[in-house]
Amino acid sequence: MRALLVALRAGTGASVVVCKIPPRVGFEATVIAFNTGLQAEITAAGYAAANSILVDPGVVAGELTDGTHPNDAGHDKIAAAVWAGLLTLGAA
Repeated sequence: MRALLVALRAGTGASVVVCKIPPRVGFEATVIAFNTGLQAEITAAGYAAANSILVDPGVVAGELTDGTHPNDAGHDKIAAAVWAGLLTLGAA
């Protein structure tokens, strides 16, 4: 993740919205660990000050069509979270 964020910032100066991944049935602990790692990476590297933000879409297991992929309500939540992140960064 760090290499990707560094490359995006250095190469484009783009605002970057990083979205936590939604739950996955049967892999709840793995998803929590991954999302916690994302938060730690964003915080430790100071990316919030560099026009990057981490957002949580708040998708819940009931909004997954097959235990992995979001349904329409889940997609709406992801879109809303990314849009809010862009607005926060002043990039929308």
